[in-house]
Amino acid sequence: MNSVENKIETNIKKMRRGKLVFASDFSYLGNSEAVFKALQRLQKSGLLMHTSEVRNLSYKSKLLMLIVSDLREIGDGKVTPQQLEIIKSHFSHISEQELHTDIQLMPIWVRKILLSI
Repeated sequence: MNSVENKIETNIKKMRRGKLVFASDFSYLGNSEAVFKALQRLQKSGLLMHTSEVRNLSYKSKLLMLIVSDLREIGDGKVTPQQLEIIKSHFSHISEQELHTDIQLMPIWVRKILLSI
């Protein structure tokens, strides 16, 4: 077990049973990919129950939630240049604060696309 996973597990065991946790709750422990991997391993071990649907409703920006939802529907590696142009035109209406708040909720592949715009 790596140290990020150990630290997350320790934090989770201190929480009351049934508390909702998000990957962003542990972003200070490591990069987002390490946190997501650790959470996946803890889910497989039975310590966590996966409820990504709650995460999908947690966005502060409705526009970002819709963009992420659309990208997930299109699929990783299937976004066309035309679709990226449409996203770019909408992305300009999102404040840096909204992006900063919501970016931790996004799948990593979506995050990479949006940060490259």
